[in-house]
Formats: sequence, structure tokens, C-alpha cells
Amino acid sequence: MKKIIIDTIQTILAAIAVFLILQTLVGGSKVEGASMEGSLPHNSYVLVNKISYLQPMFWTTSNSKLTDSSYLFNPPKRGDIIVFSPPYPNNPDYVKRVIAIPGDKIHIKNGRILINDTILQEPYVSNIGNYSMHSITIPPGKVFVLGDNRSFSEDSRSFGPIDRQNIVGKVWFTIWPINQ
Repeated sequence: MKKIIIDTIQTILAAIAVFLILQTLVGGSKVEGASMEGSLPHNSYVLVNKISYLQPMFWTTSNSKLTDSSYLFNPPKRGDIIVFSPPYPNNPDYVKRVIAIPGDKIHIKNGRILINDTILQEPYVSNIGNYSMHSITIPPGKVFVLGDNRSFSEDSRSFGPIDRQNIVGKVWFTIWPINQ
């Protein structure tokens, strides 16, 4: 009887350890709204790789800016779909696409995005819209994000570039609906 109790406790502790490790490495996120329509539909669920942009705590202090060498693997790249904490309190995480990285000069004219004076090819956007934005240079430690459905997206056009420290992780794949 004592062996059964010890085995049960060990199994429960192992299950808890596996659960905690998985919660640290990967997570799920729900796509709220139509901002990523075309790539990720409203109410879809995605699996998020939380370690893709991992920055070990001992490599930097909380006041320092992230540099590309701060990351254990790779920094966010143009085209990555990410999950991040929005700049507004009490909002669910946002899912958007990285458009510009630190040092990039971004300019938007009549819906066309220019990165460092070169038009960005965006096959994932079906309707580019007709918005414009003055030229800005992305500061160190930040990225510029946009939704793929530009007409229905609250993104860096309204709240500016986001801190890379607010990125939860990179979208790996869609969990639901399965056909996405």
C-alpha cells in the first residue's frame, strides 16, 4: 500500500512538472477580432512558441534595451506573426505581424508600406487600404506591428512601435479551426 501511495505521488509530481515546463515553453492564444483575417480568422486559436524570442534574465537588466544578441535564439523578424501584451491595461493579448524591426525606416503611403525606401511585398494582405503615415525610424528594442486586415486593425499605426519585451512569443500554428 505504501508503494502505491509513493508511486501515485511521484506520478502527480511528474505531471505537475511537465505541465509547468510546457506552460513556460508554449501556450495558446485566441485571435480576437478581424484584424488578422486572411491569415488567422476571428475566434481561431493558435499555439505560441514562448521561447522563440527568449532572453535569459541574467543576460540583461530590466532597464536595458534588447539587442539582437540578447536573444537565446533569434530576435523577431519581419513577417513573423507574434502575440504580445498590448499597451492598454486589462486587454487580452494581441496577435499581429511584425512589419519593421529596430533601425528600419517605415513610411506608409496610400496603403503601400515602404521599409528603408523599398516597397514591402505583402502577399498575405488582400486589401491594402488607403491609409498613410509619416516616416518613422524604429528605435532600439521595439518593433512595428500591423494586422493583416488593415481596415479592421488596431496596431502600431495607433499605439506606435511596441517594446520587444512585451512579446509573449511567436505564433507556431493554428490549433482551431483545424483547416487553417
